[in-house]
Amino acid sequence: MNLSLGKIKGYIKDYPITTIIILINTLIVIFVGLKFGFKNIGEVSRSISSVTKVKEGNYWMMFTYTFLHINIPHYFINTFFIICFSGIIEYTLGKAKFLLFFIITVLGSSIVIFFFNPGAVLISSGFVFGILGYYMYIVFLKKDMISNPKFKGNLIKITIICWILSFLYKDVNIVGHLGGFITGFIFSMVELKISASNK
Repeated sequence: MNLSLGKIKGYIKDYPITTIIILINTLIVIFVGLKFGFKNIGEVSRSISSVTKVKEGNYWMMFTYTFLHINIPHYFINTFFIICFSGIIEYTLGKAKFLLFFIITVLGSSIVIFFFNPGAVLISSGFVFGILGYYMYIVFLKKDMISNPKFKGNLIKITIICWILSFLYKDVNIVGHLGGFITGFIFSMVELKISASNK
């Protein structure tokens, strides 16, 4: 991958919301790492973001959890995925709709956790699985929208791998992933139907 300055500037210009999400994630990881130690990122994230704390009245955590990570590898995996796959959705939806998509998938994930896994910690990845859900609706129910079979195949493979990894790692909140995935899937379905009816 040729990460020239021109390409980075082009990415920022074309996908500003995605860039802001990545920037916030990065700044928070750096801040927490420098203040508490990078090996303690997960411990700090767990201590400040949980369903219990939401029930105590910290309702903003239903959204802000999306910028917290278990560890550095978790941050890099999520960030790389967002860089590769979020921008296409932003470009397709436009900035306003994409921001709505981001907010809805993040909240969708945390709401499902709140009701179905009340003892859990709220940690980033709901948005990532929201992206997967968005794509999977198109891949299986709007097949003509993705003309490149290789890209379509890669999306399916990545989705399968992400779900396998969700079950392999003990710190992963599968309920949250499912909430994000379902929310992204439904958003894709509703948005595409509304767009089709307006044509």
